[in-house]
This record gives sequence, structure tokens and C-alpha cells, in this order.
Amino acid sequence: MAISYVELNGSGKGKTGRQGATEQRFFKVAWSDRIAFCAWLTGYALPSGDGYGKVVKPQQHPAYPGLYCVDTEREPIGKAGGTATLITYPYAKITATYSTLKYDPSDPTEEALLRETSMSSLQMITLPQGGFKWADDGSPITEPAGRVMGVSEIRVTRYHAPSKKTTTLEALYGKVNLGYFRGRAPGTMLFMGVDTDSVLNTQGEWEHTIVFKFHYRNIEWNKFLKPDGKTFAYLWSTDNSTMVYTEASFASITNWTQIS
Repeated sequence: MAISYVELNGSGKGKTGRQGATEQRFFKVAWSDRIAFCAWLTGYALPSGDGYGKVVKPQQHPAYPGLYCVDTEREPIGKAGGTATLITYPYAKITATYSTLKYDPSDPTEEALLRETSMSSLQMITLPQGGFKWADDGSPITEPAGRVMGVSEIRVTRYHAPSKKTTTLEALYGKVNLGYFRGRAPGTMLFMGVDTDSVLNTQGEWEHTIVFKFHYRNIEWNKFLKPDGKTFAYLWSTDNSTMVYTEASFASITNWTQIS
């Protein structure tokens, strides 16, 4: 970074507890450099015309590898000057707070900006009447019965996204993964859409936190329970052209940024 700075006496204040650790450092920079210096500390994303972009990572604490700059405060140093409409000072004191992040930017890959969480749930499957009978007298069942199977709601959060890639993502809603995706077999991940949270960053550009939502089950979504009530098989249209869920590559969901 080209901005000159001095670390001030008093740096090193912090705390450590069950919720993690925080550290503070104090810097002195030229007043005109204060905003750019804070942007460099906290990181930002820049878009590009192709919907991809570049992410400048938050700065890592030199003594604590797991801590990154998450917040800054600025205050003036010296005698005020400037004009009646824009006050200036010789220097600025920057208080930088370092803490843990929900993602790991230490590895310069797409995976560094992703965080996966999951929640287990159950899906009810209706059992075909012809496949089962009552055990005590052998009589057939006259009303549909059901059973449950496990389904996981997978949420993959993407931080510092330089664009929403709305058209690309919307085209994948309701589709299943063509190939292996995040370690899971083809056809087992059903894309359920996204939640987004957008902010205007220090560079005057919009950047986004995007949560990709999937439903995962170990039996492919295009396999349905057969009338025997015991086996699953693919279901095709009568002209053999399509299955119930269209398969698509999910590579573009996470691959869209250069990280520096």
C-alpha cells in the first residue's frame, strides 16, 4: 500500500473470551489519506462489466493470524484548517478493530469467501397403496400411508460479492446439480434461490452478501418411489425428453471473483 502510516502508542488493547477475540491498533495517517487507509484495512469489492470482479481482502492482524480488520474509527489530530465549508486537519488517528470473521480470507480462492451451514429436516413421502398391506390380517391398505426421509437445508453464504449475477442465478432456480457440487453427488442438490443483503462500500460501489439455498437428500431428486413402495427410480416424460427436475452446472454459483 502506498499510504504512509505510523502505529501509535497504546496499540494492543483487546480481549479474549468464549465468543472469540478482538484487538485494537491505533494509526496516524495524513488527513487526506484517512478514507483510503480505512478502506484498505477493512477490504472491499469492485465489480467489472462481465459480472465478475475483484475483492480486496480485509487486513490480517500481524500478531494474530485469525483476526482481521472489521471496523475503523477516525478522529482528527492537530489544528483545524481548510475552508468554511470543508474543515481539514493535518493528521487523522485511526482506531482499527480486528476480530474473527465468518469466512476465511487467508486462502486466495473462491472458497475463502464462502461459509456453509446446514439444518436437517424431514420430507414426507406418500407410499403407494398397492405396495403395502396390513400385517395382522393381510388386507390391503385403503388410504395412502406415508413415511419420512431426511432432507438437509444447505445455506452457502457468499461474502463481498461484487455483483448479484441475477440473470445467471435465476436461470438455475429449481434445478439440480449436473455434476458433483460441494462434495455432493449429481442430482442431490436442488437450488432453491437466494437471499441478498447489499451495502454501498467505501469505493462507492455496491457489494453483496448472498445466501444460496439448497435442499439436499442422498436420493436424487429425479428418483421417485415406485408402486412397490420399496425402490426409487428415475421418472421421465412420456416422450423420454425430460426428467422432472432439469440438471444444470452449478459452477457459476460460486466462481465469479478474483481475490487479492
